[in-house]
Amino acid sequence: MNREVFARHPRREDAETLAKDVYDAVHATLDDGHGADDGGAVQGLARERVRRACAAFVSVGLLEHEDAKRGDDAMSVNGGIDITAILMSYEVSLVEFLDELPEFLNASARSLAVRVKSGSSTVAEIERVLRVREIRSAFAFNKVIAKKFYDFLALHFDVESAIGKATARLGWSLYLCAKCESLPVFPDLYSCFHLLIAVEAFLLTNVPQRALRTTLKNMVSMTAKDEETKLPDPLRSLSAASKTKLETVVKMADAVVKIVCDTFPVAQQDKTKHRDDVAPSDLCVEGVFGSDFGDATADAMSARYRAIAEKAFGRLMVDETMYLYTEMNDMNSVGRKIIGDLSQSWTATTHGSMATPARRQRAAPFSPIRPKKIEMVGAGPASPLHGFAFRSSQQIPPSTPITQAITSATWLHDCVCAGGIQAKLEALRAFVPGDAALVNALHKTVEELGQRIGQAIREDALVTTMRTDISPQSSVMDDLVQQRTSEIANVFFYFLNRILSDELERASRTAKDDMNFSSLLKSQRFTKSLLTCAMEVIVSTYKTSTLTFPATPHLLGIHPFDLATIIEPFVRADMSMPREIQRHFNSLEEKTLERLAWCKGSTLFEFLQTYHDSVKDHPNTGPRDTKMEPSSTSSPAPKPSIRKATSKSVLSVGSIAELAAMGGEDTERTHTQDEDEHLPMAQCQSPVRRAPTSAFTAFSSPMRGVTTPSRRRASASGPLPDRFAPVRNHDVSMPDGCDVCAFKALRMFFAKVMHLAARRLSDLCTRLNLTQEIVRNSYVLIEHVVYEQTNLLYNRHLDQIILSAVYGVCKVNSGATQRPTVAFRDIIYQYSKQPQSNEEVFWTVVLEQSDPELEIMRRGDVISFYNTVFVSRVKSFLLTLREKKRSHDGSTDAEPSNEPLPYGLSSPMRRVPILPNHNIYVSPMRPDRLNAIQTSMPPHTPRSKGLFATIGESAHGFRPSSHAFEAINHAMQPPARADGPRSKIPKFGTS
Repeated sequence: MNREVFARHPRREDAETLAKDVYDAVHATLDDGHGADDGGAVQGLARERVRRACAAFVSVGLLEHEDAKRGDDAMSVNGGIDITAILMSYEVSLVEFLDELPEFLNASARSLAVRVKSGSSTVAEIERVLRVREIRSAFAFNKVIAKKFYDFLALHFDVESAIGKATARLGWSLYLCAKCESLPVFPDLYSCFHLLIAVEAFLLTNVPQRALRTTLKNMVSMTAKDEETKLPDPLRSLSAASKTKLETVVKMADAVVKIVCDTFPVAQQDKTKHRDDVAPSDLCVEGVFGSDFGDATADAMSARYRAIAEKAFGRLMVDETMYLYTEMNDMNSVGRKIIGDLSQSWTATTHGSMATPARRQRAAPFSPIRPKKIEMVGAGPASPLHGFAFRSSQQIPPSTPITQAITSATWLHDCVCAGGIQAKLEALRAFVPGDAALVNALHKTVEELGQRIGQAIREDALVTTMRTDISPQSSVMDDLVQQRTSEIANVFFYFLNRILSDELERASRTAKDDMNFSSLLKSQRFTKSLLTCAMEVIVSTYKTSTLTFPATPHLLGIHPFDLATIIEPFVRADMSMPREIQRHFNSLEEKTLERLAWCKGSTLFEFLQTYHDSVKDHPNTGPRDTKMEPSSTSSPAPKPSIRKATSKSVLSVGSIAELAAMGGEDTERTHTQDEDEHLPMAQCQSPVRRAPTSAFTAFSSPMRGVTTPSRRRASASGPLPDRFAPVRNHDVSMPDGCDVCAFKALRMFFAKVMHLAARRLSDLCTRLNLTQEIVRNSYVLIEHVVYEQTNLLYNRHLDQIILSAVYGVCKVNSGATQRPTVAFRDIIYQYSKQPQSNEEVFWTVVLEQSDPELEIMRRGDVISFYNTVFVSRVKSFLLTLREKKRSHDGSTDAEPSNEPLPYGLSSPMRRVPILPNHNIYVSPMRPDRLNAIQTSMPPHTPRSKGLFATIGESAHGFRPSSHAFEAINHAMQPPARADGPRSKIPKFGTS
């Protein structure tokens, strides 16, 4: 370990010891007996340097976090140790550092679990403490903005000349200064791009004429003219060309001019003094771009940036002046050595949020039984069988993070926020006629909660980085917070009106007359859930790297579980929502279903406790509601027919109000169990195929007349519920006397969990080439665990259950048929190819925890979890599957089951018969493969792209794709006949 990097740290010995321990743990995990290197960009000694740099970063960050928690401000000073110092000390580039960091953190999770108290995900907590997401986003944003700035310079300036290089350095340093002083420490991409436009306009307005390629009058980009002088207006022209918001750019420009005047005492803002080819404006500054303009001017601005950045970023400091493309062309430049080769890194967006910006593609992450890494075969364009759709999509220019942000912001401003808040309040009053006070109270509540979110935006930008000396005087920051708060309120009431309209359209004609939305609008849980969704729209629109999910629900006092039932109707309320925002909400829902809802402190446990207490306390509840029936372990019967919804099966809020007026929980029930089951929840008949979710499904309670059940917090003396309810035919029935609101919320949530599990299970089994029977039994086993062994998911990940279930069913199937089982390493290897896969899922699994505190006492890998925990809980169920398999195989009159697979389990692959004994299977290309194609291939014209063809992934990852083409061609060609030539079948992969 390089001791020099810790020389000035106040806790030098602790930092060195922790860095060494973390490095040793990672080294033992990744290298000891786990095969060869994975063929990444750094190998041998170079990889060792990168890992030691990661260890130093983790050590400094964790010690600073511990000192901050103790309130020891003196010890929390990092002694000048920042990311730049670490990279220079170990001779590592930022690209290599960010490439290795995800795998490094996953490998160190178990060794740091004791030091970092967390729930089911130690890696997520470490990344939050170290602010890894913000660092990744800053890298991605700086790379994108720097490329935009270089394109601007190359178009308007002579970047090879001395004055051109000085202009580039001054402009980039000016942008960085304005970003640090006017925006949050980690600003969103939308604000960064607006600031860049302001800086570009400033340069075009003030730089000497000799630095430009031509006069502004001759530039085609100068489309906006001053009305009086008819001279080009750079600010308006660039804003129109980039589709940015002119008002925002003008405010950014004011901040830019202020920084210039503060940096250079001789600078004076004077709109009357301007070049003869540019219109007079507030951007005109006299005294900076004189005859002595050059490197000294740029150096002064760079020095100002570094002084501010050291205070703003602390240990997260990366010298962003090195991102300047004009200076990175030199292979020996400092920027190339510290930042790295940006052309070799890639920036992608995943579900609307910035992904790891420089992470290499891995065939499979490390695993408890680490298979040898197999290099992925380079992908080509889409299959010719789907050529029409592929060619049509290529006619549209590929989107970039900036175009996505601009498109989403345009939709937000022109569609959602159009008309103002008062128009939306008037529309809301139409849903609750005669109750204007309710709308006013809701508006006041939203404003108060919005102010809380706005304060969090400001505090996240200031308090966490001690920037109390800069940004409180920033008018841009004040305007930013005010604008975001106003937009949150507009988004809230816009979607609220559309959700209520959808409910009216869904209701029958008679139910519409009785609808009363007052109970829903009074619900604090519904209000906070909808407001959280509104905030996530803002986060996704502007690509904000701070206040990431689940920060907002925790800030408002709710849990991600509370959002599970509102996300779907929220997204469905406006299908014009940009695709990136829809992907963002899909990602939030999946994160909640797979892990967040099962973590310690989740309100899911309160709902389960409320449901079971209400069933246990009801006198008419029979034994079948409190004990598991033996038949619950049997495989599901054929899919039942769904009863056609009648007028009673449509939600009537009016009937809820009537029941509420009858007295609440002790009131005698006048509806039958069947009527109660279908009254507010006709949509969620079965997880086999879910219908659209109603916004009221989990927010209405006929028993109490409120929208939140009377939840009982789990006491420390009693254990948490070990299950939800027995499952029959892929569904659960509502017992008499249960808390209706709690049951409906749980029923919908568990249906969504099974739907997600079905999709992932189908993909995994397709990759493993498993039979339909194994797929069906795996689904049944997962369903049994989710509904009847629910506590197996507490503090764990849904994918851990899927992996264990697939292996268990394969093991049972091999025992019944005397066939070799599928190895666990093969299951892990194929799972690692799924887009949501994470090394932590199979490397760090909770093996032992307390109940009900859910304090983790022991962790291990997924194989240890299967052997020590999973098998003992589902052994009897697995034995019934094996006996059923043996009895089915021993029966002479048994026929193969023609029962269709549950919805979500059907493979996307379809069989295309060629010959009686030869078939090929065609499946749609996965989004991750299509994205890899579009980003890895060199640019082509739409016409030239149609000349390429591919069959997707090769069946053998280590062989060239041409072998797979030859195999298909050989299989598709029928044998030659004596009476005629072969039939003409087009060949794949041939010209």
